[in-house]
Amino acid sequence: MIRSRELFKNHQKINYLRELTYQRKNSLSPDLIGQTDHRNIVNISMSQYLFLNIQRTYFVSTTFDHIY
Repeated sequence: MIRSRELFKNHQKINYLRELTYQRKNSLSPDLIGQTDHRNIVNISMSQYLFLNIQRTYFVSTTFDHIY
């Protein structure tokens, strides 16, 4: 299952970026600019992840419609 592997890799990346953001937020000397950058990266990757899921679901449903 190539798609499930891709989704899993994307999910791992998102979790890694979240962890980085969390560590920066809770560090003793937070770098606010870096923190904002990481938050933006997480938001962008989350939106891409959700868009891919929606796109794939829609593609599968249309293919099934054509088959039946």
